[in-house]
Amino acid sequence: MDDYLAAFSSIVSDRVRYYELVKITIHTSSRKSYILIADKSIFFVTFDLGGVIKNSKIEYDNIKDIVLGEFGNKITLKLNKSPTPLKNESDLGVYEILIETPDYTTLYDKIKIAIDTDYMIKHFNEPKNGSKVAIESFETILPFYRYKKVTFGGYYFFLKKSFKDTSFNTMYSRRYEDDRGVSMTVNIKDPFPIYYMEHDDPFDLYNYTRRFIEEVKIVQQPIPTSDSKEADTNGIDDRNLYEILRDEMYYKKMNLNEDVAKWSCYHVLLRTQDKFICYFILRRLFIPPLLDTCQDILVRFDLVITPNSMIKICNYWNEFCLIVNSFTSNTSHFTWNKELIELRVNNLRFKNEMYKNLKIHFNIVPSYFNLVKGFVVSILKLLPIQAIDQYIIYKLNDNIDVYTDEPLEYVYQIVHYLYGSDYSNQAIINKFKMRLADFIAFTMDELVIGNQLLLHIIVENLSIVETGARRKIESALIFLMHFRSLNFNEKYTDNLFNDVFDRYYQPHDEPQHPNEELTRPPRDAPRRRKDVDWNSITFNYYATSRLLEEGFINVLFHSEKIEDNGYILFICTLIEKYNDYNLHKRIVRNMLKLPIPLEDVYLPIIPSLIHILKNKSNEKLIMLILSLFINFSYHNDKAKELMVNNNIAIILNNFVLLENECLLLTLKLILNLTKVKMHQIVFIQTGLLFNLIVALQKYCNGNRDHIELISYIAAIIGHLYNTNVNLQLNKWEYIVDVMLYVYANYKGTVEQFNNILFCISKVINNRKMSLKVGRHLIRILLLNLSFVRDNNYIVNIFELLIKLANYVPNCLIMIENNVTQILEELDVKIDIIVQFSIKLSNKIRRKTIHCNI
Repeated sequence: MDDYLAAFSSIVSDRVRYYELVKITIHTSSRKSYILIADKSIFFVTFDLGGVIKNSKIEYDNIKDIVLGEFGNKITLKLNKSPTPLKNESDLGVYEILIETPDYTTLYDKIKIAIDTDYMIKHFNEPKNGSKVAIESFETILPFYRYKKVTFGGYYFFLKKSFKDTSFNTMYSRRYEDDRGVSMTVNIKDPFPIYYMEHDDPFDLYNYTRRFIEEVKIVQQPIPTSDSKEADTNGIDDRNLYEILRDEMYYKKMNLNEDVAKWSCYHVLLRTQDKFICYFILRRLFIPPLLDTCQDILVRFDLVITPNSMIKICNYWNEFCLIVNSFTSNTSHFTWNKELIELRVNNLRFKNEMYKNLKIHFNIVPSYFNLVKGFVVSILKLLPIQAIDQYIIYKLNDNIDVYTDEPLEYVYQIVHYLYGSDYSNQAIINKFKMRLADFIAFTMDELVIGNQLLLHIIVENLSIVETGARRKIESALIFLMHFRSLNFNEKYTDNLFNDVFDRYYQPHDEPQHPNEELTRPPRDAPRRRKDVDWNSITFNYYATSRLLEEGFINVLFHSEKIEDNGYILFICTLIEKYNDYNLHKRIVRNMLKLPIPLEDVYLPIIPSLIHILKNKSNEKLIMLILSLFINFSYHNDKAKELMVNNNIAIILNNFVLLENECLLLTLKLILNLTKVKMHQIVFIQTGLLFNLIVALQKYCNGNRDHIELISYIAAIIGHLYNTNVNLQLNKWEYIVDVMLYVYANYKGTVEQFNNILFCISKVINNRKMSLKVGRHLIRILLLNLSFVRDNNYIVNIFELLIKLANYVPNCLIMIENNVTQILEELDVKIDIIVQFSIKLSNKIRRKTIHCNI
């Protein structure tokens, strides 16, 4: 009996033979519940397994009939008498229960068998045979009807019989074509190891597809002729080259041979001028027998655009997905050598993600995992009783043979378990200890109590631990970070971390609180400032980044006088010296939690983070850094000056041309940095204005979701105009045309339209542009004055109207649209708006005094 059957049997005090999650409807009320087919009765249990639904026990004698729904998926139980007591004659009772489930045929059979069995037991006779029910499924499909099985590269898949193999004899690639204008290319890559420490992480699937899109872009670009002076590809709009119709993660939906490997997939659907291109990447992970390799399968479909294919693109897409879903390994029996895998896991040669996947999917952990749990338990026992749920400690204590309250004693036990008393190769043992420390830190977060972050619990309660226990915990956590020399022949001690700590720790004249001495790592010698050679130091990135994230190192550096805090300088050194994504991510993410405006003590981190931006590292990390810089730029002139002095303008100028989520954050940061004229000049010198115009050409394409991007570009252009930048007149006219189109046709917030009006009011610098803006906008602006109640928006409208009123034709348009009446009815009591209203009225009167109105 499986666990669920046993649990359900205990709930209903009857032997449960079958259960299923269904939707039941009684009269007009519906709910989800579990239906239990037991020996004596049918029961309905609540969806959260809280207990049996009241009055839901139905004895088999009480079932009058079972009726299948007309359209499938539904079963109706008809009862002889209501299981719920009738309170009065008007009570409807329960005589029919409608049950909905995808597997209705199985449930129907189980109920029929249970009823017949109950009848035979009670009456010692077979039940009368009723009319046989033929269950017809109208939704049944034959997925591979008119398909053929194709074998290639250790895999097989199904293709329509119309496809023909037109490829050359190659080992890794095949090409298939049919008469409908469809071609399919399959490329099977060599297997490669995953999650090894010695190997870099492979490209994630998203980046893989970006390379494919770039290839399509290059192929679709026109070839320059001999008559053309040069190949001007920068001016080509990508929208004219391709359109992305689908771009997302893809979940493989077929497992035709009980494959134990996992699949991670991505697909892209593009439409070019002459064809549709479908691109699938299938990554098969944890391939037996050692579960340490993966393999990529690249599948590309090309479909020539015809009137027929345009209409049936959805049918083609479903066919392509079906083909890709059918990819299956030729191996029919999958086995893995658990002992050999455990032996390799014991040496901890993988990255942390590998251990997590092996434990979750295959229940494989190091053979000394109980000793690792002992390390964790020994730390948890040092915490106060109220700090940790004691059931966690009780649960972790299972099967632990060695009991000691010294956490590091478990490390010695593990080393002795693997290497015995042979210490001849000290370097190998020291490298293993370092990997073990990082594995223990990962175990405390991911592999012990599910999603219980034990490192967080330990650091959070460190301040209330008594002195002796606190020193043990600190020593254990410092061991997990494992700051040590790159010379692995030297034995690990915590002296190196203490030297690093002393290098950055700045003692105060007075203790900050009575227990200040307890917050520092234990030291045998008096503190003295030492120079630290970071080029000869290594440490565990995961453990250090997690303890940084939880604030352990900040606790060691604790400082009430934040301006004396060496913690920030320590962080800057880690960022500059060590290129690890998770380390950088956790540092930046923690700083994003700080209140705005940020204190000046954090300013030294700005040059270090700009250095990361220069290298154009992980896109997610770039977004975090840009978000942090935006926080820095709020009401902090020193931070802005420091960013500009460290050449952030050049970096942001390049980011403007990116086509990812970084663009919006880039524009927000540029907007904050270009509010000072000196900074505006710096950005102008990088050519920012030209890149902004390119971005306008790209995003003003009728897609109204881009209003936010365009509004930020508008505000930046308005700021840059203050520098009297020299730009061709047709460029300014193009900017005005874009802003007029967006203002008249797009939907957005008041703040976004404020930015657009700000840009227009700055850029119109001659009569021609002013009259053009007047013809298109004056009527809309006057209507907005009547209905909008946002004061900043009203001020911007007045500023633009006053500028437009410099020309008589614009004044006449205002008069035609009842400007005088609108200004009189304007119900705003703010002085500046009243002054603007008077100024506009007087200006219109002066300009039109000689006009015959």
